[in-house]
Amino acid sequence: MTGRVSSLKINASLLKNTVAAENQTRETFKIFENSNAEKRVLFLGNSITLHEKKASIGWNVNWGMAASAEEKDYVHIVLKELKKKYGEISYCIANISKWERLYWEEDVIRKFSEAKDFNADTVIFRFGENIPRNSFEEYPLIEYLRKFVTYFTQRAQKVIITDMFWEYSDICDSLKRVARENGYEFVVISDLGYQNENKAVGLFECAAVAEHPGDLGMKRIAERILEKFS
Repeated sequence: MTGRVSSLKINASLLKNTVAAENQTRETFKIFENSNAEKRVLFLGNSITLHEKKASIGWNVNWGMAASAEEKDYVHIVLKELKKKYGEISYCIANISKWERLYWEEDVIRKFSEAKDFNADTVIFRFGENIPRNSFEEYPLIEYLRKFVTYFTQRAQKVIITDMFWEYSDICDSLKRVARENGYEFVVISDLGYQNENKAVGLFECAAVAEHPGDLGMKRIAERILEKFS
């Protein structure tokens, strides 16, 4: 990824994000099994997908940061609409921020074996914001992204990968490349992160939390993902 500094696009909100990537969840997975469900959906993401309570930053609930209610985060909006289309659904929501932080460590991916063993037929990847940008030359991101995506999708019939809410063009390009190489659906959401109306600005004392997608941002992320099911 060298030689591209001049064309690198970085959303300033990414640099403002001081919500620690460590310990976003004590329980990495939220799994709901429905014996009547034929469809199994896996969501893999970071704090935008699932973040447990953390009083020190003023986040006192357990869903996608910074939606005002669980049913208003992008995961649950997607689930609601998929239930209308397909009937009952079993789902797994996995916070993979530890992989983002340490993607080059060989054994990190095994910590998410429970999500792999969920055997989803539909896998939705929405992550990237916590990947350390200073590690790319030593640990080429694209190689590890390929392995990571393959780990969860060997039995999947539908795979969706989004780019980042706070754009960092090198990471977004790598996510897009992996999607194209495998014929997966790719969803662009990076434009949303440049508009304050899509964030929770003014709703949280912690500025980093407030930079996360608010209800409108979550709704728009969900809508773009749901377009791939039309």
